[in-house]
Amino acid sequence: MLDYLAHLLDTSGFPPRWSCGSWTAGHGWLHILSDLGVWSAYVAIPGVLAYFALRRRDIPFRPVLWLFGAFILACGTTHLMEAAIFWWPAYRLAGLIKLATAVVSWGTVLALVPVTPRALAMRSPEELGREIEERKKVEAELTRVNARLQASLAEKEVLLKEIHHRVKNNLQIISSLLHLQSQQVEDEALRERFREGQHRIRSLALVHERLYQSDDLARVNFADYLGSLAGYLFRAYHADASRVQLSIDVGDVRLPIHAAVPCGLAVSELVSNCLKHAFPGGRAGAIQVELQPRGEAEVCLCVRDDGVGLPAGLELAGARTFGLRLVDALVQQLHGAAELERGAGTSLRITFPVRAARPGALS
Repeated sequence: MLDYLAHLLDTSGFPPRWSCGSWTAGHGWLHILSDLGVWSAYVAIPGVLAYFALRRRDIPFRPVLWLFGAFILACGTTHLMEAAIFWWPAYRLAGLIKLATAVVSWGTVLALVPVTPRALAMRSPEELGREIEERKKVEAELTRVNARLQASLAEKEVLLKEIHHRVKNNLQIISSLLHLQSQQVEDEALRERFREGQHRIRSLALVHERLYQSDDLARVNFADYLGSLAGYLFRAYHADASRVQLSIDVGDVRLPIHAAVPCGLAVSELVSNCLKHAFPGGRAGAIQVELQPRGEAEVCLCVRDDGVGLPAGLELAGARTFGLRLVDALVQQLHGAAELERGAGTSLRITFPVRAARPGALS
């Protein structure tokens, strides 16, 4: 290797270019300065390309850019050797540099051939500008359409709220009519039937009242609803809250209206039965209402008390009392299953399917 390098740099037998021919000072320095000028430019150009490639790593055809920079640098090196040969006749080294330049040049050509069709297929700045303008027009139109949809949705929400408000008012009117009618009835048992119907209608009105007051017109926040319903039932039955304790465990469960109405009626019926029958003679006790998700597609409603319990042999299915028959019908409407437990009081557990049954997202 050392011998090869020594031979490559050996200048014996080759006179400096100043000694070849009749060079005038002006003519010689014209060649020298011109070659040095070309060499300096050919060094600067790859430097700029390298800076650009390092700062913009997202540019296409990066290998070709590096190869093109190497080609320019190799060409500049041949011009540097042309200037040096005026004093240092390293013709062998100059020939090797020219060979390397030829190899890099053809490598650049071969790299450009497959890249050229892809580069031609790229969109021009004018085409990109037109596409940007088209996209801006589409986005502006989508913004206008979205604004119209939002306005239409707002109108429908106002309409739905008004519908829920009117339904709630109409149900309250019916409840008031039942109350007035009950005042004309002397039979206490019949008057009690009127009051029970009034309570059921009130539980329906509360559903629409909650939807009217809510930002979500599709689902009822059951924690708020049960709190209002329980407060109403305690007042309606003149229950002593210091004697009968009520606890509600619902969390942020929301039910769609098709499940909220029968579920609310069932709770109204069961809590009413507890207040009427579970704690006779001023007996103290507690009522618990729970509504929790079970898995991904079901919820479980449980109403329990620690009162005197149901009579032996009384079951939900086939019950003769109107209240339990209504609860059984509501369970069927919910496509659910009911489980009655006896012990220290009574517990009724109703499990029914609801899509995406999880807190805050029951629908």
